[in-house]
Amino acid sequence: MPTDNKNFIVFVIVAGIILLGYQMFIIEPQAKRAAAERAKAAATAPTVQAQPVAKVITIPQALAQSPRVAIDTPGLAGSISLKGARLDDLELKGYNEEVAKTSPLVRLLTPQGADDAYFAFQGWVGANLPGMPDQNTVWTLVTPGALTPSHPIALAYRSPGGLTFSRVISVDGQSMFTFTDQVVNGGAASVTLAPFASAERYGLPNTLSKSSIVHEGAIGMLGEDKLSLVQPSYKDWKKKTDQSWTSTGGWFGITDKYWMTTFIPAQTERLQASLRMGQDATGGDIYEAAYLGAARALPPGGTTVETTHVFTGAKTVQVLDRYKASLGVPRFDDAVDWGILWFLTKPIFSLLEYFYRQVGNVGVAILMVTVVIRVITFPLANRGYEMGVKMKKIQPELQAMQKKLKDDPASQQKEMMALYQREKVNPVTG
Repeated sequence: MPTDNKNFIVFVIVAGIILLGYQMFIIEPQAKRAAAERAKAAATAPTVQAQPVAKVITIPQALAQSPRVAIDTPGLAGSISLKGARLDDLELKGYNEEVAKTSPLVRLLTPQGADDAYFAFQGWVGANLPGMPDQNTVWTLVTPGALTPSHPIALAYRSPGGLTFSRVISVDGQSMFTFTDQVVNGGAASVTLAPFASAERYGLPNTLSKSSIVHEGAIGMLGEDKLSLVQPSYKDWKKKTDQSWTSTGGWFGITDKYWMTTFIPAQTERLQASLRMGQDATGGDIYEAAYLGAARALPPGGTTVETTHVFTGAKTVQVLDRYKASLGVPRFDDAVDWGILWFLTKPIFSLLEYFYRQVGNVGVAILMVTVVIRVITFPLANRGYEMGVKMKKIQPELQAMQKKLKDDPASQQKEMMALYQREKVNPVTG
């Protein structure tokens, strides 16, 4: 016994030394590096800019405040503002606000100044570099014509410091935009700059559900070694106004119940994603989901290229799966809130969707899924029914035994177990 006590004390001391060393030499240095990275990102990242909007204006008035390029695809209609090259005017073809086909199309993005403003843009930042492109930069349209799946548009901008920015924007027939930026350093000195992307929403959406069953708010797939789903609700977003994650690749943005606006950088890009809040001139809340990409040094005459995808549309599982496969977007189908029983809801939904594609009727598809589930669970259900019949059969004998041995619980339990064994009954199975 004394030896055991001595070994236990030695174990406690050694374990304490190991934990202390791990805290001092592993945890604390990592925490300091992470804090330094966050401080660096906060110092260089653009912040939510309160715009001096005196009053809410109509959408047509807001659209008229900057030159625009029309967007026309099988799934989208709207325009891009040349001020900031912002995606801020977007309606979803095929989706109406109400069941009636004559009701207005669902508006996903709305220009600044109008009610429920909600838009996305991207640009560049650099320490001591004046005139870097942000949401207020006016770009020059190089290729006239509307943005369509067969006709990308090219934009250009030159900063006062001699940096030339060329941007090509393309779109597919679904919901994915591709921004390809090329930066050329025409100055005489080396510069260091980094790309950023931001989605801003003014106030809470009118369609925000009062229920917390389906997630609405910020969403992303972020992480350094392993990507994981982050999804703060609007309530959490407002409660904790400055949240950040370091990630390599992934995706990040804002989601509604059915729609989503998400940035997808190169999957090798190291970035600092963050959620911030600000206020407009009227005191209204501005929710911002943004990320800052890795800084890169650009010598005189040097060039760098940055490609970013922007998803803006309905969270249709088939479409998300297609982008997941074709663009390598990790776990993009998890933008849909499958709930804590995702291991059941996902396969059931896939089966339901398959039957719907075959018969074209949701009600019939539900009946077919029900039949499949009943067939799969028939052995268990049949076994449970069989046990129920046996339990009903021995019920009189069981009640007589309980009455007879009511003052002797031990004997009663023993006789019950013997009865179950003799009749081959398992109450748990029932």
